[in-house]
This record gives sequence, structure tokens and C-alpha cells, in this order.
Amino acid sequence: MGDFALVYSGLTKTPILCMEKISRETLYEARKVRVRPNFIEGEKLNDKIRSSLDDYAGSGFDKAQCASTDNRFIEMSAQQTYSLTNVFPGLPALQRGPWAKVEEDIRLFAKEYASGFVYVVTGLFFEAPVKKIGKNQVWVPSVQYKFVRDLNTGKSWGVWMKNKPDSTAPEILTESELEKRTGIDF
Repeated sequence: MGDFALVYSGLTKTPILCMEKISRETLYEARKVRVRPNFIEGEKLNDKIRSSLDDYAGSGFDKAQCASTDNRFIEMSAQQTYSLTNVFPGLPALQRGPWAKVEEDIRLFAKEYASGFVYVVTGLFFEAPVKKIGKNQVWVPSVQYKFVRDLNTGKSWGVWMKNKPDSTAPEILTESELEKRTGIDF
């Protein structure tokens, strides 16, 4: 049993989006979970629709997680975040800088300001021409985004960040603006 769900694409060889429900209590429990950060390949997937560790080696991209290990309050789920089915090519400076701050700010909102559960969707957006890495041609997303909703109050917002070296800050969007860009009804 896990505490997140994701939609995986055999075409892009990445997750397309993942969904999480977090709260002050689940994030408190998540602090107790310890796992070894060993990335694993999606062995249950056909070789033609999955990425490999070799695809990322020397590519200049991090193995960025769609569902963050830091939000996991179940040990098995925390380990599952290291599966390549939960991973996409992310720029190191972006993942460790502004995107890490976005994730920390969402956790802070859930712990300090939300009135219960917070629904978080993290997704990837691809624009042509698509950059690909590795022997398996893993697609590099043009944009990564988040949608956040306090389930009790209905307060919601979106975050849109280009996966480019010059990206320094995310764009904050309304729910309708994010829906228009992604084509998803949140």
C-alpha cells in the first residue's frame, strides 16, 4: 500500500503526473521514515517503455522525483520514490534550488496554515522539439508544475517552472490559469 499515485508514460519513459495528499500529521510521521537512496529500474515494465540508470549517467540531468521522498510517511512508499517510474530528467540547479524551495513551501503550508489535508499534483509538460537523453530516449520535460489545494478551505494555486538553466523562480498561477496551460481539470 502506498501513499501516492502516479501516471507513467511508456512514450516519455517518465511519470506524467503524481498525486499526493499531505497534512501536518503525515509530514510529522514522514520525518521518522528512513530509507536508503538507491534508485531502482522499473523491473515490472517492458524494456521498450522504461528508462535505465544508464540513461541518466553523464547526461547532465538529475534523477528528479515526481513524488518527493520527504513527503512519505510509509517506509515502503518512501523506497518506491526511488523507482525510475517516479523519476524524470531535471536540471540540478533547478531541482536543488528554486524547485526544492517550492516543495518546502508547500510542506510549510501543509504544516502551518492548512486546516487538514492538502492535495498536491506534480506534473510534467513537454513542448516540441523534445530533448531526449540516453539510449532509451527519455524525454526531458520543458516544464514542471504543481497544483495545490487545501481540501477543507478550497484554497488553491498552481506553480509553473520551466526546466531551463536560466529559470530562477516559479510562476504562481490560479487554478484556472494552470488548467488552461495543462488541459487538466483539477
